[in-house]
Amino acid sequence: MRNYFYGVKVQLLTTKDGIPIAFHFTPGKTGDAKAIGQMIDKLPAEASLYVDSAYTDYGLEDTALERKYVLLKIQRKSNAKRIDSLEQTNEKLKMKKN
Repeated sequence: MRNYFYGVKVQLLTTKDGIPIAFHFTPGKTGDAKAIGQMIDKLPAEASLYVDSAYTDYGLEDTALERKYVLLKIQRKSNAKRIDSLEQTNEKLKMKKN
């Protein structure tokens, strides 16, 4: 069993149409939520980010909302502590299918 990982991760932000607008490189061992946390200040106010469950960090979600009104729209797991409304769930499903 290997205990190491060499490489980098790329966090890529796109428009709704899939056009890349920003990217951020991190070491391979950096958690996804921590990486996106480093990008929050570079985002325009009132941006919405649709991300998968790897980005679940309730503190980051609250901080992004308070500092810049950036909404992290996370595809939550069924056992998440924060439950989405039916409207939020449908919106995320719609974005996931596109």
